[in-house]
Amino acid sequence: MKIVLVQPFYRSAFTFVPPLGLGYLASSLRNAGHDVQIVDCLLKKMPPKKFLELIKNIKPDVIGVSIFSVLFGEAKELILKIKECSPATVVIGGHHVTALPTDSLKATKADFALVGEGEETIVDLIDKVGNNQDYRDVKGICFRSAKGKFITTPPRPLIENIDNIPFPAWDLFDMPAYPPLPHGTFYRRSPSVSIITTRGCFYSCTFCAANLTFGKKVRRRSAKNVVDEIELLHNNYGIKEFHFADDNFTHSKAHAMGVAQEIIDRKCDIVWSCPNGVRIDLLDNKLLNKMRESGCYRLSVGIESFSQKILNKAKKRLDVSRIPERIQMIKDAGLEVEGFFIFGLPGETEDTIRHTIKKALELPLDLARFHAIIPLPGTHIYDEWFKGVNSPSNFSRMSVLSRNPYKNIDPSLPDVVKYQRLAHRRFYLRPKYLLKTLSGIKYKQLAWLIKRAFMLFS
Repeated sequence: MKIVLVQPFYRSAFTFVPPLGLGYLASSLRNAGHDVQIVDCLLKKMPPKKFLELIKNIKPDVIGVSIFSVLFGEAKELILKIKECSPATVVIGGHHVTALPTDSLKATKADFALVGEGEETIVDLIDKVGNNQDYRDVKGICFRSAKGKFITTPPRPLIENIDNIPFPAWDLFDMPAYPPLPHGTFYRRSPSVSIITTRGCFYSCTFCAANLTFGKKVRRRSAKNVVDEIELLHNNYGIKEFHFADDNFTHSKAHAMGVAQEIIDRKCDIVWSCPNGVRIDLLDNKLLNKMRESGCYRLSVGIESFSQKILNKAKKRLDVSRIPERIQMIKDAGLEVEGFFIFGLPGETEDTIRHTIKKALELPLDLARFHAIIPLPGTHIYDEWFKGVNSPSNFSRMSVLSRNPYKNIDPSLPDVVKYQRLAHRRFYLRPKYLLKTLSGIKYKQLAWLIKRAFMLFS
């Protein structure tokens, strides 16, 4: 069958990266014999009208749409217009759809929703639909019956050996068109790209939905499989920097050490970082030194708050008293470190926010991100805040840099966006920090840096 997988366009985009989820689906479908294209409307700044013109020419049998909570409104608009002008079967997926499959189908009028890990499910579903077979026994989908009832089938077991999942269909992305810095503002080499080496997260932080799709059991690719992909991207696309976008790359010390050693053994001329964050309490000197030796230059760590009470309530399982020594350990190993903080977790007050900002400024951090709370579907915080009330229909207001729309849900919540911007100004506009930062900026980074600074400080 002819299949188009699409990432919708939305105007408030902050990062532009190849959508790995679509890449994995594309490679699985192609291995099953289907004709697949990926259209990244976000990268191409392609509004719905132009995409509709494109699919009128392609005439696909199936259109798969990736949906994130923050672009749900744009995805809904696109799908409704697709249904008006194309007979294609529309399949939706992503973390948002997995969290709210029935609501997503109702709003978009799509034909099917993928619930959970999608590579095996979409192949099974498309084969049944293409052959006019009964699809009601396909595990991991939601659909509307002939009588209008929404049916969610039993969950599909997670793929145990993720080495068996083919690499994303990198050749279907317009790789040279992506900006040189997918994560953050600074990088060492370009071009760069994100890859994942594990799936799943053992932890149960109330603000995170990481284990919603991939489960709590951490499944790991072999070091050989990971570095095979690194070499493919380096040799075929000239990629020089890799961002390991795992939910927690260092959950297993053996895994992290193995990947680092494989990079060393193969003499890969690359650098890499962990921009999604690692557990600061799982690091030690031996691991950090091996990572640095293999080309790692920066780790991002989730600190969230300097209030132990707030961290305990968020089930973060982190001892606040050990944060400074752990940050210093990373620095002593010769690595840069970026700290992540969240304002607005349950129990937050103006005093706790000010204390977190003060302690963050005392740490030897190279970078910091101060986030306003985003109660995404699938998180414990979302379930608590919207229990018994209507959940928000416009998830675009939940983006990291938007105004907080939840004051009416929790009147005691401080103005987290005000403090978010204050924290960024106080951290990045320190004279010594500015001087150090500006001296290390590459010419190619300047325009992107100005754009990000405007979004952070305005």
